[in-house]
Amino acid sequence: MIKLIIGSLLAFCMAFQVSPPQWAGKYSYEIPGSIATEYTLNIKKDSTCIYEGSGERTYFKVKCLCKQKGERLEIYWQETAGGSYYPDKWIDKSKPIMALFYQNGKLYTDECQIDKSDTSPKLLFKKNK
Repeated sequence: MIKLIIGSLLAFCMAFQVSPPQWAGKYSYEIPGSIATEYTLNIKKDSTCIYEGSGERTYFKVKCLCKQKGERLEIYWQETAGGSYYPDKWIDKSKPIMALFYQNGKLYTDECQIDKSDTSPKLLFKKNK
């Protein structure tokens, strides 16, 4: 019985563990064109991150929390720290706004709540060196 309880607690903790240090760093991608927009995601070792967008018609800075779920790093919205992001009432804080994961050596982004019209993972962010 004790082994079952300990096993269940361990499984629960593993499912909701915070981001490991290998995710820490700065990631970015840019949408080229006449209205260039750059997006950055700065993941810290303490499992917090800053998600920013800047460009001719875009500016926002969002404080987030990172959680490791299996092979995915899920990014949860905490608060808008500046600029214009989605209104608070549009964000479901119990669900990630995006998730990062590697597949075949490539980094994919699942935009979850950001782009609800296209739910397929995309090759967006690249880790800066």
